[in-house]
Amino acid sequence: PDAPQGQWFGPVRRVPLDGATEELLGQWTPQGLRGFCRIDPSGTWIFSMQGGRLVQQWLDALSASPRVLGTHEGDARVSVGPWRDQVVSGDKGGEVRIWDVPAARLVRTLKSPADARQIALDPRHRFLAAGPPFMMPPRSLFLFDLATPRSGEPVPLLNSEANCLNDIR
Repeated sequence: PDAPQGQWFGPVRRVPLDGATEELLGQWTPQGLRGFCRIDPSGTWIFSMQGGRLVQQWLDALSASPRVLGTHEGDARVSVGPWRDQVVSGDKGGEVRIWDVPAARLVRTLKSPADARQIALDPRHRFLAAGPPFMMPPRSLFLFDLATPRSGEPVPLLNSEANCLNDIR
């Protein structure tokens, strides 16, 4: 069946890497999906921005209502992992929000001088890098030291253009 105008839906499958038979988990039907969805490191949850809401959906119960963690209006994207109990949303205006998943609450808000829709997370929870999606012009990627006081300013990382966070050495 077709999704209503402006809506998206699709099957979600678990595909084992050992060659075993794939398993259909169900249909995922987000409402007002913005950007990309992300799967948590454990492969248990899918996180997405839907209609300005940051939502969490259990992969084994796709027909159940999603859990709303909070709101982030505008052109925002979500980033997950390698952190297990926190997710991060970032928007075109440079606002970065760190969310506590078990408590479903906003923990910290950061401000980048540039677009912050592309986010990379340090596995040790110390650093967070934020920049624009796709092409990154000079002085558009910023590093936040999460161990500094809340008023700490982010540090610019690029003096030249890059295509994505994975291109930075």
